[in-house]
Amino acid sequence: MKSLTLKARLIAVMTALSVLLLAGGLMGLWSISRVNDSLHEVYEARLVSIQRIDLMNTALNRLRFTTFENAYEFAF
Repeated sequence: MKSLTLKARLIAVMTALSVLLLAGGLMGLWSISRVNDSLHEVYEARLVSIQRIDLMNTALNRLRFTTFENAYEFAF
């Protein structure tokens, strides 16, 4: 390496660093893609079920209120 000129050494170092930076960026994009897939799976498996449970809970509360209201009107 001592026989290389300063310009050649700088070019070699900058090329190596550019390759490392590119590799790190590609790994980051790949990781983001995997996280996105995992979050989509969590949404499909968990959040949709929770929303359905909330709809059932709301319907049950409306039924309870209507039943109570009808019983109250019948009593008085």
